[in-house]
Amino acid sequence: MKILDDKRYNQYRDQLSRHGVGLLLQFVDDHLAAIEAMRRCWAERRVDGMVLTDLWTEDTRIPVVEELRIPAVLVGGPRADSRLPSVWTDDTAAVTSAVDYLVALGHRRLARVAGLPALEHTQVRIGAFRAAAEARDLAGADVIETDFTWEAGVRATRTLLSRRDRPTAILYDNDVMAAAALNVAQEMGIAVPDELSVVAGDDSQLCYLVRPALTALARDIQAYGVHTARILMEVIDGRSPASQPEGPTRLVVRASTARPPA
Repeated sequence: MKILDDKRYNQYRDQLSRHGVGLLLQFVDDHLAAIEAMRRCWAERRVDGMVLTDLWTEDTRIPVVEELRIPAVLVGGPRADSRLPSVWTDDTAAVTSAVDYLVALGHRRLARVAGLPALEHTQVRIGAFRAAAEARDLAGADVIETDFTWEAGVRATRTLLSRRDRPTAILYDNDVMAAAALNVAQEMGIAVPDELSVVAGDDSQLCYLVRPALTALARDIQAYGVHTARILMEVIDGRSPASQPEGPTRLVVRASTARPPA
């Protein structure tokens, strides 16, 4: 399980409170601990339903939720192995739009610094990046998998920028790693955006507090939280809502992207 970003957490809480339902967060180390907590909470009737986030490609929590018949909603794309309703954003379209923008600027050597490989959305984004690169005949299109942290972003960026045929643009799976890349580029004497364009996979205050401000993929997190909470309440009330996509992701262009060096 993950710590929810503040905006989404607040929207879950606010939407549920309108129905007289409180929001309980319990932090665990791994899926085994998550399953133990889920079983205990449900057995003690401490919860009426659950939201599962950060879905894995092989997610052992989902069959347990279905076995116990816990009202639940998945934050992630619909799954062939589950009938639980889900709310998701179109990661394929988002990544493809970022690649198209960089190609339109003239970039031909792109790379991606991805997140945890076990996560379903990481694999969807990697697949979208590689498919977009192949469709546009881009050379290389390297992918480095990480754990989303600042430190991992630093290591991945140094690796990519140390190559002879280093990329002229790098897409990062979150805002923290993209911000770390700016420090690495400065350390290595590589100008952003004149010699390297940087795109963050999440938009946040961090993206426009750093310099240069980061071009980013922006999602309406508040609407996402409201939507998810509303679907969960429908499931708790005994209804069977269909899986529903969230609004489209927007590419917000800022100062970290430009045409590649001649």
